[in-house]
Amino acid sequence: MRTRHFMPIVVILIVSACSAYPNDPTAADLRSIRLESDTAKTVTVEGGMVFYNGSPGNPRTKGIRFPPGVYSLEGEDDNYWYLRAPAPLEFRVFRAGTDSVVDNRNIAGGMMIGKSIMKVPPAGGYIDDDGSTHSDGGAKIVVWKLGSEFFHEKGKSWTESF
Repeated sequence: MRTRHFMPIVVILIVSACSAYPNDPTAADLRSIRLESDTAKTVTVEGGMVFYNGSPGNPRTKGIRFPPGVYSLEGEDDNYWYLRAPAPLEFRVFRAGTDSVVDNRNIAGGMMIGKSIMKVPPAGGYIDDDGSTHSDGGAKIVVWKLGSEFFHEKGKSWTESF
């Protein structure tokens, strides 16, 4: 009887802890994926979603915006599905403690979603590898790790078809 109540608590703790990941593109994570297409696997983002780094006591310095639209499966690996954004992802760098943008870039990419809620991180944002390391087009660079803040938006800002 105790184990029934224990499992949901463990899952909540793991997913909540994932929101503490630093989002540092200099510590990017290169992944090789199998290119695939499946029109049944999509994510629809309503109105766009914005996420920032930082926490109470640490002002935000970076942000990412996932544009609105339908994200289509473009590939997968053993742990994640990779869904291509309908428009470039928007990256912003802020002067610490202000809303003043000091750098902005729009880069082709998308979102990755874990095939299991036990994946760490459970979701993220990626961009394409420039081809210098892989020539097959199946390499993605994870540049933003998402945890509970992303999944709290499910059903509000985004929905999935699978």
